[in-house]
Amino acid sequence: MKIKGAMTVLNNECEFLGKSLDELLATPIEILRETSSFKVMEAVTVYEKSLEDFRVKSTNVLAADNSYTGPNIAYNGKLL
Repeated sequence: MKIKGAMTVLNNECEFLGKSLDELLATPIEILRETSSFKVMEAVTVYEKSLEDFRVKSTNVLAADNSYTGPNIAYNGKLL
């Protein structure tokens, strides 16, 4: 399942339960396992994994001291 499918499943589950996405994701995982289908659990896992991937990618953009200067682009052996 990809993120688009996961969001569809989660939005449908939210609509069914009358909750927001934040409320659904704030539910402890043990309760979700007992009350939700496998498809919803898989969607939660995909959603959380995509958030982790986003956090990793976004932290690599800037150095700790915000010294990121952009990509080094070379043209005929010289940096632009």
